[in-house]
Amino acid sequence: MPKRQKKRMQYDQKLVDNAVSAVKAGVMTIRRASQHFGVPKSTVGDRLSGRVLEGASPGKMPIFPLEVENGVADKIKQAGRMGFGITRAQLCLKMARLARNMQVSTPFRNGIPGKDWISGFQRRHPDISLRTPTPLNTVRARMLNTEVTRKYFDDLSKTLTSLGLEKQPNLIWNIDETNVSLTHKPCRVLAETGQRNVPGRVGNSRDGVTVLACVNAAGKDIPPLVIVKGLTEKSLRAYNVAEGPVGAKYTFQKKAWMEDTLGVSWFKDHFLKFCGKERPQLIILDSHSSHEILGLIQLARENGIVLFALPPHTTQYLNPLDKTVFGPFQREYNRLCTEFMKFHSTCTGNVVYMHVP
Repeated sequence: MPKRQKKRMQYDQKLVDNAVSAVKAGVMTIRRASQHFGVPKSTVGDRLSGRVLEGASPGKMPIFPLEVENGVADKIKQAGRMGFGITRAQLCLKMARLARNMQVSTPFRNGIPGKDWISGFQRRHPDISLRTPTPLNTVRARMLNTEVTRKYFDDLSKTLTSLGLEKQPNLIWNIDETNVSLTHKPCRVLAETGQRNVPGRVGNSRDGVTVLACVNAAGKDIPPLVIVKGLTEKSLRAYNVAEGPVGAKYTFQKKAWMEDTLGVSWFKDHFLKFCGKERPQLIILDSHSSHEILGLIQLARENGIVLFALPPHTTQYLNPLDKTVFGPFQREYNRLCTEFMKFHSTCTGNVVYMHVP
């Protein structure tokens, strides 16, 4: 037996409003308005009785209250203007967490919205659409130019002036993450000219850790967030965290990547703890997808912190941490590992945290 097709609405929302207005004005009865405007009698009756609110969209009621959805839509558009892109998967995970926090009962499989919800969300918010990114190399070549760079520094200057932070470098922060491979790069050594190979001992692990750094324009740093590869807290036991920076925060993730929720947790439990009580403050950050920007925007706004995004795909040239911190850090890390392997000839593993005198 063929599957019965659903009957779609054959009338416009304006016709419903006109029919309801005609009945309220006493010009027509419900039956007469239904026939004249081509709207089902039950539809007119539901709106007159209050069972369905005026202006309500046809179909099932949305899972989330309209004001909540509108707030999420506004944040998505704001994130887009700041240079951040929100994927459908990220939005679904965000709404799943929101549903749990609001204790909203949902029909979603595994508690996560699917394609049907995304389609409905886009219908309710037609000013939000799915865009196809341009290949990264092309974007970088096009984005890093004089006009984009000048506009970025002009906008940054205006933001600093509006916040009154021109002479307060201690309130201007830059955050970014870097990957530290457990297979370090040996330092260059002196050897015989023409020697075919100059071996350098390294560890036997191909894993790495992610370090989220935060430094202000005055040179003060907040203890880093270090993410190791693992599924439970037991994964931290393989690392000499006792010799790490004082106050550093350690956590784990399946692939040692910076996940969206980790960024929000770091901001709420770590950054606000060390940044001081002065407000406002400014954070300069890139538009990497690992920064859960929707949650971060809300938290920053609530705590008097302003987020300022670098132009997309220009961070390798404009990000302060990339230019001044991560390079020297990586060279020092490679030097210490090289020296350690030289003086510990029986060691085959990696030393991730060592005390630097």
